[in-house]
Amino acid sequence: MDSDKMMLTKGDKILDLAGLRTGIIVNRKLVTVFIVSLAAFFLLRMVDLSAFGPSTSTALGFLVGILIFMIFSGTEVIISVFLIVLLGMLLGFWDFNLVGTTFGSSPFLATIGMLIVAMGCEFTPFGKRVAYWFLYRFGDNPIRMVCIIAITCGVISTFVSNIATLILMSSIAATLLEAMGERPGKSKLGKAVMVMIPTFSMIGGMSLISGAPTGNLMGIEYIRNASGIDATISYSVWGIVGVPAILFVYPLACAVYIRYFRLHNDEFTLLPPQYYKEQLEKIGSLGGSEVRWIITVTGMIVAMTLGVRMETAA
Repeated sequence: MDSDKMMLTKGDKILDLAGLRTGIIVNRKLVTVFIVSLAAFFLLRMVDLSAFGPSTSTALGFLVGILIFMIFSGTEVIISVFLIVLLGMLLGFWDFNLVGTTFGSSPFLATIGMLIVAMGCEFTPFGKRVAYWFLYRFGDNPIRMVCIIAITCGVISTFVSNIATLILMSSIAATLLEAMGERPGKSKLGKAVMVMIPTFSMIGGMSLISGAPTGNLMGIEYIRNASGIDATISYSVWGIVGVPAILFVYPLACAVYIRYFRLHNDEFTLLPPQYYKEQLEKIGSLGGSEVRWIITVTGMIVAMTLGVRMETAA
């Protein structure tokens, strides 16, 4: 393992203070901005603005503190948005019932929570690790390799954002096709793979609600509105139907695409298993960020399966 890889592996901790995966470095600048934001809040809170209302000075300090953090911290806006919701509840400007009433009648909270969990895998090598492991174990036959790439897309997109899965697997497939000597625009294998990747990403997203939270939760909401019944589909019931359904669809979809593109094993030369093994070795051992993501997504799924409200668990 080269020195750069060793540094990446060494720095991949469960608490990512170095920002290796999250991109948020807990450095002097971030700490300083945080302290200045707090100072602005407490200083403005001491100003007597009671003539305009009992909580005016607190609200002004809260507003200025959040603005300072948003402008100078360099973090994503979504972080500030969640800070506003959380700190606003702690300061008594609104309570969770208000937040739940405002957003809970729509799939907003559950969608945002599930998307954050799903997109978290984009910042770890976990998706590539799963893809190369499947190819290493089962990619010893051209048609089987195509099916493995497609089914791997489906498996990953069950827990990861569909778009992230599509981008991840497309880049892996493009590298494999190039290494196999397949020419862009003239490769039947390339056409099949690049069509099956988005298709199976979408299919996999239907197996669990968290696989494609935006579309799946919107579908549930449309059913509720159309039926006029104040009921919903639970996470576990969806999974009981969804998982067997896609397991039935996967082989059928593979057969359709293989037949349509007229793929035959004797037309293609495969990469040796050693190639995939080398890719796995480059990724290195399981890192802290991957452990963190696995724990998070497992906890969310277990909570929802046990009946915890989806927006709460997410």
